[in-house]
Amino acid sequence: MSVKKENIMILSVGANPAFDYVIHTDGSLNVGGLNRVTERRVRCGGKGVNFVLSAKKLAAQVTAVGFMPAEGRVQFERLFDSAGIKHDFVDCEGTVRTNIKVISTDGGLTEFNEKGGELSALAQRSLLEKVAAAEFDLLAVSGSLPLGVSDDFYYKLASNVANTNGGKPKPFACDCAGAALLHALCASPVLIKPNKFELESLIGYKPKTYADTVKAARTLIGRGAKSVLVSMGAEGAIMVNGSSAYYAYYPLEIDAVNPFGCGDAMFAAACDTYLKGGSLLETAARSVAFATLAVSSPTLEEMEMTRFEAIMKNVKAEAI
Repeated sequence: MSVKKENIMILSVGANPAFDYVIHTDGSLNVGGLNRVTERRVRCGGKGVNFVLSAKKLAAQVTAVGFMPAEGRVQFERLFDSAGIKHDFVDCEGTVRTNIKVISTDGGLTEFNEKGGELSALAQRSLLEKVAAAEFDLLAVSGSLPLGVSDDFYYKLASNVANTNGGKPKPFACDCAGAALLHALCASPVLIKPNKFELESLIGYKPKTYADTVKAARTLIGRGAKSVLVSMGAEGAIMVNGSSAYYAYYPLEIDAVNPFGCGDAMFAAACDTYLKGGSLLETAARSVAFATLAVSSPTLEEMEMTRFEAIMKNVKAEAI
């Protein structure tokens, strides 16, 4: 894989940061009954946060921007400062939302995610202007949109960059779902990363085979995406463009200790590989390898990159 240029820069937009309140129970989740907590912790989360932590591990030059409520901001700034990640947030009123994650002993994960506070028109305009004025090689947007923000906001971000740049768009990658993703397709993203459930919700049916998944992903290419990376959890991922498709997976058993941010790590690896001039096959393989590293590490911050190449050597990738 050849690097196109040095000091390539990713501008990561995380519109909806969150505190993840993680609870471990002493058995399977007992809905409607008593659940005893064996461990709890709070972490800075949200897809945009997970993305920049992952991208930094790949030695990518990444700057985090986005909306950041005043109450809770200092914790995120401390996290990014300790990781050496540049950040430039738009101040907004309110508090950072809280997402509750319940992990049971059988490996089940139950989530309760808040939507986040309502964003003012002034805050939204400030972020549009901040992104348009920034220098970067790839704009990567991640996650849900807060209340008060229209579904076409990510499309507006990419379009505003193009308008500021004399009508010439810059590469745009997107990891979101539903209506936000459908609108983002109109900005011709170079890469999108729906998981299989998000893909199914967009196309209205469940693909039965990997070939069906390729066909479904190509409907999104027909709507504007240049390439589609479909994450499938333990099954691996499928990478598709208009002419080729690859299935990549990790065949060995792993101890999956971290259920948080693995899809975001996969997206980060895909963006990093794109900027370094990697092929579709390389993008599929590196993305699966990095997600495997993430899920087998205690946290994204604790991923040991010395393990990455060893994992990469065992990833299988084949044309579909």
